[in-house]
Amino acid sequence: MKYLLVAALLTFAVTAAASTGTVWEDKKILVVGDSLIGVGSGLGIYLEETFHEANAQLTIKSKTGARPSTFSRNGKMKKLITEHQPDTVIIVLGMNTLRSPAAVVRESVKRLLEQVDTDECFWIGPPPLIEGSEWLIKRYPAYVSPQCKYFNTAKQVTFPPKSVTGFHVKRGKGRRWGRQFTTWAGKLSKP
Repeated sequence: MKYLLVAALLTFAVTAAASTGTVWEDKKILVVGDSLIGVGSGLGIYLEETFHEANAQLTIKSKTGARPSTFSRNGKMKKLITEHQPDTVIIVLGMNTLRSPAAVVRESVKRLLEQVDTDECFWIGPPPLIEGSEWLIKRYPAYVSPQCKYFNTAKQVTFPPKSVTGFHVKRGKGRRWGRQFTTWAGKLSKP
């Protein structure tokens, strides 16, 4: 029985990897974000491994403390898109805006998205790690749609207390978060 379970899990893992690989295969992907996608983060490591297996060209640009305005200021996002010519843009921002007024967040997201001119855009929403931020997290889908497909991290991923340190997700949970995102996005991505 134990061997059947292992065989079933391996079959599922290979099938999931194969289906994910074909969706992202040979694409140019640009990821911009804050420290949740930064060097050494589980989310970043998982995306690097997954997209490498799919023979995709991945570029990650992250900055600790980043907000949408970090990448919209001085046309930075437009410059990154011109430089890297991505098929897909993935944005991992929002954590550092969860204590900001909604109108400020909405405008900064709008200014950033005005610079995103690609075939495909995904926005990975912030995890619910700041007490009292649920009201703003609920507004994010409306701020980024319809230009980007919104992965609602707060609804689709559970973050037990042991999986976080302060406002950062531990590496293991970050990898699982990445797996949940790529599975979800793989169903929506353009071939």
